[in-house]
Amino acid sequence: MKLELNQLTKKYKNNVAIEQVSFTFFAGIYGILGANGAGKSTLMKMMSTILAPTEGKILWEDKDIFDDTTDYRGVLGVLPQNFGYYDDFTVKAFLEFMAVVKGVKKTDIKESIQYVLKATNLQKKAKEKMKSLSGGMKQRVGIAQALINDPKILILDEPTVGLDPEERGRFRQILASIGRDRIVILSTHIVQDVEYVADKLLILKEGKILHEGKLEEILSAIDGKVWECETITIDKNKVILCNTRFDNGHYLNRVISDTSPSREAKIVKPTLDDLYLYYFNDETKAEEDN
Repeated sequence: MKLELNQLTKKYKNNVAIEQVSFTFFAGIYGILGANGAGKSTLMKMMSTILAPTEGKILWEDKDIFDDTTDYRGVLGVLPQNFGYYDDFTVKAFLEFMAVVKGVKKTDIKESIQYVLKATNLQKKAKEKMKSLSGGMKQRVGIAQALINDPKILILDEPTVGLDPEERGRFRQILASIGRDRIVILSTHIVQDVEYVADKLLILKEGKILHEGKLEEILSAIDGKVWECETITIDKNKVILCNTRFDNGHYLNRVISDTSPSREAKIVKPTLDDLYLYYFNDETKAEEDN
């Protein structure tokens, strides 16, 4: 089971959204992490055959996916950032409709629906109309429709945007339970989504892969650069303030800096949140300013 990105580039007029990206996916859960505008959605759309690359190839089992999109789509399940549905359809009716659209054999549809309802814990919601569901429940239906054809590749684009923390936690549990025997690619800017479930991470910035690997390998990039201290005595333009917490009567600043921010500063173990700020602090500030 192998999905390969080979020197992939996507250009929109003078804008390069994805530039010379190469990576090979095998069975497992992969998290693509990046700020808004990093190129995540463009990359996901190309892997979903919605967009064709300007240069390079995407190979499924060594075959170009755009040479035979019908064959490739037969092994593909996609949950786009905003998936469409019919308000007055029940959950079961919607899944039946999607099964037909995806070419599931008529004799297999009932069994397929039972499987995805169980996998997403939606059995009790099967007869409810889509318009009556919460955001979290609709996302479960989104995962269910992506699984209805028992895909070997599952692509999820910003799947937890708009969900509350409890719903995001449930989503991650579902993902962990279904993702071990297929290729699952999760694109997000929400750090916890990938930190808890991904086997490997790809850090995407300005259309390029900055780092890729297991969590501990990725975090090694900022080993020795994360500090805790009460005061910051060096130029504040040279540090990134991650957060401030109150501990035993003192305020402690968690900062990222190449050098010690003060005499009493102590090096602490980095987290994925720290890494995200290290690479995307400017983008995060821009989003907050807007």
